[in-house]
Amino acid sequence: MIDATAQQIIATADPDAIIYDTLEFDHPLFNLAIVAGFASLTAGGKTYQPYAFDVSPSIVADGENNELEATISNVRRSIPTLIIQALESTDPIKLYHRQVITNSAGTVLSIIQPELPYHVVSASENSDSVQISAAFVNILDATFLNERYDLARFPGL
Repeated sequence: MIDATAQQIIATADPDAIIYDTLEFDHPLFNLAIVAGFASLTAGGKTYQPYAFDVSPSIVADGENNELEATISNVRRSIPTLIIQALESTDPIKLYHRQVITNSAGTVLSIIQPELPYHVVSASENSDSVQISAAFVNILDATFLNERYDLARFPGL
């Protein structure tokens, strides 16, 4: 779902503008920035590598978390392996879904930034693609008390 600010940016963009979906994965094991396109794209100080992928944000109903489903096709085997290894670690995989608006010459006109990062909650792979589910699981990006204090480290609790 596109918010009001994004709708305004898109509505006032040059009629020849091109809107690219990008995904950026951020984790201590790896950092991956990709664009749904046929050529690399540099925007906001990052270079996005071209990949074929589909992104479908969910429609949010009352009481539900906003989720995002992504399928990256024709992916190198190392990428699903890294994502699955990172899911097994204690650090979350942050996923940023941005839309980059360029003119027909490729000059970046605007970047629609997400309010908060998604956290990848699951991943599965097949012979030529990886499917990723992400959600807002900790919108404060804070350590919960039960993650900070446990009986092994604090036996008096």
